[in-house]
Amino acid sequence: MSLSGPPDFRPLMPILHTLSPESAGGFGKALGTSSLTSTAWGTTNTLAIGVPIILPVAYTVAKIGWANAATVTGTVDAGFYDEAGNRIFSVRNLNGDVNVSQTGASAVQSATVNQTLQAGRYYIFFTLSGTTATTLCAPTTAVKGRAQGLVQATVTTAILASTLTYAVFNQTFMPFVAITNRSTQF
Repeated sequence: MSLSGPPDFRPLMPILHTLSPESAGGFGKALGTSSLTSTAWGTTNTLAIGVPIILPVAYTVAKIGWANAATVTGTVDAGFYDEAGNRIFSVRNLNGDVNVSQTGASAVQSATVNQTLQAGRYYIFFTLSGTTATTLCAPTTAVKGRAQGLVQATVTTAILASTLTYAVFNQTFMPFVAITNRSTQF
């Protein structure tokens, strides 16, 4: 009995993020979007960016995190959505629908999740409430982002709603967001 998977099977790493091979980043490296820079969100309360991620096997998310840059202000929300725009979880939703402040300049901020995702295609969404709030992002163009499968949605007061309507990606950055199956990571 062999313990290996099919020929194209690669075990998932304990940390998956928006630059992982399972996400837009795997394709993005070929398009030159693999570096991270401090980026001001630029819009007040209304922009959420979704990055596609494909899970070839079930994955239990213990935590979700993102990298704050030098300016932290306002609130933040991050979460997972299915292809139809239905929320699987979000940081605010897990916090009893109470807003989560962006805290920790130049540091990783995270939230406990404990959610098992079945194999499938998802979007990792991220939003901030302040125009000057910064987070680490990969620079891109609208055309490259669309080629990577990025989408965006309009939200109210930086809150990821129970359903989102996906729109054509029209930004110049992709947020760096990560999930881990280990409760001791970030």
